[in-house]
Amino acid sequence: MRRSWWFLGLTVVLAGCDAFQAHPDSAAEAAGVKLPPSQLAVMMASVKGIKANRGGGEFAGRLWIDYVLVTNMVASKANYSDSAFVAEAMWADITEMRGVRWHDSLVTLRGHIGSNSVDSAFRAGEARELQHILIRADSGSPDSVMVKARKKAEQVLARLKKGEEFGKVASEMSDDPGSKFRSGILPIEPRGKWARQFDEVGWKLAPGQLSTVFTTRFGYHVMRRPTFEESKDAFHRYLLRSASAGVDSTYFDSLPLRWHLTVVPKAPGIIRDAMSQPDAIRDSAAILATYTGGNLPLSTLLRWANALPIQFTERLGSQADSGLVRFVEIIGQNILLIKEADSAHVVLDADDWSGLKDRYVKAIDSLKIALDINGQGFLDSAATPDARLRIVADRVDSLFTRANNTGRRLPPIPFQLAPVLRSRYPHHLSDGGIDDALSQLRLMNEDSATAATRRKPKPAGSPPTGTTVIPSSQAVPGGQRP
Repeated sequence: MRRSWWFLGLTVVLAGCDAFQAHPDSAAEAAGVKLPPSQLAVMMASVKGIKANRGGGEFAGRLWIDYVLVTNMVASKANYSDSAFVAEAMWADITEMRGVRWHDSLVTLRGHIGSNSVDSAFRAGEARELQHILIRADSGSPDSVMVKARKKAEQVLARLKKGEEFGKVASEMSDDPGSKFRSGILPIEPRGKWARQFDEVGWKLAPGQLSTVFTTRFGYHVMRRPTFEESKDAFHRYLLRSASAGVDSTYFDSLPLRWHLTVVPKAPGIIRDAMSQPDAIRDSAAILATYTGGNLPLSTLLRWANALPIQFTERLGSQADSGLVRFVEIIGQNILLIKEADSAHVVLDADDWSGLKDRYVKAIDSLKIALDINGQGFLDSAATPDARLRIVADRVDSLFTRANNTGRRLPPIPFQLAPVLRSRYPHHLSDGGIDDALSQLRLMNEDSATAATRRKPKPAGSPPTGTTVIPSSQAVPGGQRP
């Protein structure tokens, strides 16, 4: 999920991994359900976006664990809409929003952005807030995939024309993880920031107007331009940020100096050691940095790292010492920012909480639809513990099968739901099981290659099987040799 400007560049250097334990009869296990190595091998061979190597096996195993834990959460009728659970799952979004509120208050003290300025900026159209729904079909995809994606995008447009709320449809249908759970809303940007086709459509729309289906290299889109009433708060924040670029730099640079933030020399080594077993050391008190009145333990760094997208979080182990030190510094700056927000008694109001919870519910509902666990029939089928394990395994298996059959990417698990569930339910990956899966995958590939060779038609005039062929040293017509 895309983080706002204030998140201080956390995606510059990134981290994250699950625990590995030897358990040769399975490649992964979660909430009592096991993933056989043979099944992991099939997943690696067939599902789009999963590489056929050890990293791909670990990635697929972690995805499988997260989907099992989500499905088990619903099947066991856990109260995942409880306010405390929502606050934990949306910790990163809540923290970000508090940081934004604190920043805006700082800028407000240095200047005033009036309603006329907001109205003028909206009407000028040099920068726009846009909503979109993406049906992904990467350029170069087979024609069958493109046709299916186009049809789905047309169905989305038809629903919107009938009056369905754009944000609801986006949370259910969009393949853009950065905006999916934000009602499809993209950050306000000037023209030229987006892909050319995106700009061309976006700058033709009147407030409140829907586009037709259009395409970019990412797939098919439907776009809407929000009205002034819908955009005015976002434009106010946009103008504040634009007016405060210099203030931001000065303020953020001063944080580590004023708080005497210092990274300990052993921090890079501590982080590298942690990457192979983050769940086992979730509560580690190993100190990575100190500041006036406090310190940054490893457990806190892992929590912040888990707020970042998985495609970024896997890179930390390969970073140089300087990159790891910078990562600790950036997280330290964010922590100090929130501490100053606490000192200023910056809190979220009822509308903030309502909006956050609404996004959470939409995201969970969308995920339940993708996993086919959104009906009462599913809950009835999972009435006993044994039945629950069977149906959880079945639903997750079906998800990967559908991904293989359709060529679609697997649905994202929103917010910090996966780390929260991993902290509450038993799970692990198995080094031995992943090795077994890789061995079976190699055998599958060898068998496929052998079968393809057997199916290849022999050229006209080929001798019968078993006939000894003596290579010719003379040229063959057409310049070919046997």
